[in-house]
Amino acid sequence: MRRMAKTPLSPFAARLQKLRESAGISQQSLATSAKISISSLAQIEQGKRADPRLSTILGLARALGVKPSKLIDGLAEV
Repeated sequence: MRRMAKTPLSPFAARLQKLRESAGISQQSLATSAKISISSLAQIEQGKRADPRLSTILGLARALGVKPSKLIDGLAEV
């Protein structure tokens, strides 16, 4: 049986996961706060959904208490 190689995380997925874990928030809690499904959040964090909608990015940023730019391009809040 052949094992599939792990897909490298996109910069967006990596930042999202790092911010969520740093905040001590579960995927379930973040998904609920951002008003998206847990499945959608998991797919985004796993890099299976590369282009989340703007409304999803805004909801995630709001739920994490960061500016959307911190998720999109990793800029520090100014």
